[in-house]
Amino acid sequence: MSNSELTADDARRMTSRSGNKYVAKFERLIQGAAKDGKRGVLLCYTDCNADEHAAISVLERRGFSIVRRSENIGGTMQHPAYYAEW
Repeated sequence: MSNSELTADDARRMTSRSGNKYVAKFERLIQGAAKDGKRGVLLCYTDCNADEHAAISVLERRGFSIVRRSENIGGTMQHPAYYAEW
């Protein structure tokens, strides 16, 4: 499975090898988005907890591109959320 060629079948086959409940949660989000034909999905906001950050690292090791989207809010540039892209 390459980064740019994730299919819905690939997403369905992903399994959590971690005790971190957020890995499974993020996998479900990715699976749902892939089923809908999307190429990315919001995972969590950047003020997330340590377990969410660890789950993001797991996804990066699996080849997903994790990005923070920049947004100008009230005249201040902010990076409010993490997204997985494939």
